[in-house]
Amino acid sequence: MDDLRKRLKAAIDASAHTMATLSREAGKNHAYIQQFIERGVPRKLPEDVRVLLSARLGMPETELGGRKPIIASYDPAEFDREVAPFEPGVSSLVPYEGRTANAMPDIDVSAGAGPGGLPLPHQLPHQSGVVYAADAIRGEVILPDYLLGEYTRAKAGRVHVVRVRGDSMETTLSSGDRVFVDTTDVAIGQGGVFVILDPDGEVLIKRLRKLPEGRIEIVSDNPKQASDNYAAEEIRIVGRAVARLCRI
Repeated sequence: MDDLRKRLKAAIDASAHTMATLSREAGKNHAYIQQFIERGVPRKLPEDVRVLLSARLGMPETELGGRKPIIASYDPAEFDREVAPFEPGVSSLVPYEGRTANAMPDIDVSAGAGPGGLPLPHQLPHQSGVVYAADAIRGEVILPDYLLGEYTRAKAGRVHVVRVRGDSMETTLSSGDRVFVDTTDVAIGQGGVFVILDPDGEVLIKRLRKLPEGRIEIVSDNPKQASDNYAAEEIRIVGRAVARLCRI
């Protein structure tokens, strides 16, 4: 048993989870993780399983065989400078590592809850991933673990804070609200509110519903706004909106 598998087994033994429950939550058979640890099958964990285990066990994805995280650095004095193409940024697929421990990045890219949003500075060629330019990080948000844990099981580094723009999600969300987006949760399941990248490369926050024949309905909660639908491969899901910060 190599070091990776030893660390994974130790983390599971020290957690409230079992190999079987984690395997089922990953959509695999109950013996999947046990076979990986004890028999080395599969040789490498797929990305969706690494994301799940990282969120549930608090292990960095790099310790589970993932690539090294893209580290975001930001300097408020540099916010106005032009972003160079392909400049390293903040990925929704790896934990955020900023200046402050256990911080969530406040993304300076509005999520359109009306017609259109703002294009992301960078994108990953992955169905469920996007990359924000480092300059898009306007600051960091910190919540105590117990408070964040009331809304999501994800660690702070996998939660992004995104501002809402537009009125198509009224009364669920209002323009100017900030939503906390769990980037480890990209499964539509029974539906919910998600931040997505649409086929035109715009960031939207919409309610998603599965349709027959592999299509997804993009729903506006405001009845005055139209809904739409796309083939699943036409959109990218950034993550599920699990909480909001708003005025009262």
